[in-house]
Amino acid sequence: MIATISMLIVASCGGDAYDDTALRNELTNLANRVAQLEQLCQQMNTNISSLQTIVNALQQNDFVTAVVPVTQGGKVIGYTITFSRSGAITIYHGHDGVTPQISVKKDIDGIYYWTLNGEWLTDTNGNKIQAEGTDGQNGAIGANGITPQLKIEEDYWYISYDNGETWILLGKAVGEDGADGQDGDSIFLKVTQDDELVYFYLADGTMITIPKHDQENIQFEDLNVKMICCKNWDANNDGELSYAEAAAVTDIGTTFQGNATIIAFHELKYFTGLTAIANSAFESCENLWKLIIPDNVASIGSRSFWACYNIEKIAIPSKVTTIGSQAFAACSSMKTLGTLENIVMIGDEAFSSCSCLTSISLPNTLQIIGKRAFYGCRSLTKIIIPQSVTTIGEFAFANCSGLQYLYLPETKIEMGRAVFSGCTGELVVNCNVSNNSESFRGSFTKLTFGDSVTDIAYNTFNEQCDLVTIELGCGIKTISYEAFSCWKLRYPKLRNVYIKAIVPPSQPAYAFDFYKATSTTDSRTYYTSDDLKIFVPTEALEAYQTQWGYYKNHIVGYDF
Repeated sequence: MIATISMLIVASCGGDAYDDTALRNELTNLANRVAQLEQLCQQMNTNISSLQTIVNALQQNDFVTAVVPVTQGGKVIGYTITFSRSGAITIYHGHDGVTPQISVKKDIDGIYYWTLNGEWLTDTNGNKIQAEGTDGQNGAIGANGITPQLKIEEDYWYISYDNGETWILLGKAVGEDGADGQDGDSIFLKVTQDDELVYFYLADGTMITIPKHDQENIQFEDLNVKMICCKNWDANNDGELSYAEAAAVTDIGTTFQGNATIIAFHELKYFTGLTAIANSAFESCENLWKLIIPDNVASIGSRSFWACYNIEKIAIPSKVTTIGSQAFAACSSMKTLGTLENIVMIGDEAFSSCSCLTSISLPNTLQIIGKRAFYGCRSLTKIIIPQSVTTIGEFAFANCSGLQYLYLPETKIEMGRAVFSGCTGELVVNCNVSNNSESFRGSFTKLTFGDSVTDIAYNTFNEQCDLVTIELGCGIKTISYEAFSCWKLRYPKLRNVYIKAIVPPSQPAYAFDFYKATSTTDSRTYYTSDDLKIFVPTEALEAYQTQWGYYKNHIVGYDF
């Protein structure tokens, strides 16, 4: 190649009138081609060396810490891969020119050997050349690891597997006509990654995967967490916490309680021997914002995450059946909980004052919702109580002021006082409820009763002074005295009552009135709003007007 360039230079020295533009262009093109081939050869040797590093990293349980694209002219031409112990390598992909296809393949003995164009690369004695180890150092049993080398001379590829002492001709690096050959294959076709692994796709179809984590020791994101864990559970005192050491821990107790320095502890997921998060385990870890609970945990103790102000989301493992009292209370940044799959009991104040919690899905396994369980969760917009629930403690959903929709199932539920105090929006009721009027003391604007509701007990929904609409299903038989009455000094908001029942329910007197107390607490004066309309089935209009004389002038026929 160099001789060719020299001849062209000599030929250009002639008479003054000679136009050497074409010759100079040819010279420039040839020089560019030489530079491209030299770059290609350099990249190929870099790839070969890098591939051996990848194989060694695989055998030595090394792991990747970073994958950074290498760009040229705005195009990704390769990647810089950084290993925890093996340092950094660079690999290239995508080029023009015919290239020998160098790769590695694991043989039946479990050792990686070099291949050339799909065939085992062998020495002069016919022995396969081992890819493990670097230039004869630290190889496995058998022949030492060798790093093949490539070069281009006079447009031909040569390979050496004895550190450049001898070279073997492989083939032409450019086409016969002097132009670049057809597109060739690089050693590496592509590199991809996910959260756990980096995938190296080789041109011959081989794929090598390297983990992004130490396979023996846990790599902690938060060094303060690592220090605490090693101090308590580093059994072999090597300054690291292995996966095995973490899995052997059965109780973390209050090791982290009140620690304001820890920030992230997603590595808790490797503590697979834990079946419970202890009481107060992370109480007042006010700067903790990221944590993953191990899958084997079945219960979360009282105050376990109390006042962890910065936690925004947390996933509850599917084996968890109980959440202790105040477990997540005052986690004021928490927005999502994930799926609560098999929870049976939510303790008192478990999520109290989680003011940013926007949604929660209660499972069909849930039976008990404790007192003030969701008190002050003012960002909750929708709550559906499953049929499995038998008990809801007092103030359980009180002051959920952003609530827009609340659903109660057909089954009877024992409810404490002021369960929904301060709640707004629409309440859908599908069960007969007791006359504990304080359970439903809130600011609902709409009450909807399913067809399974037959009776509205005395005083049950009184004090709903923000009610605009009430809808009663076709199964309703009794509306008791003061069922929806409201004590109000100003004009009430109730405008529309829809009743689907063909047979008029009994005892409607004062059911939809507002009243003013007199000087005697037992004496009341009742008023019916002039704007109140009671819509009933058209075919039952006469029956309603006859039996509900008290509201006769407010009853209107309606086709449901």
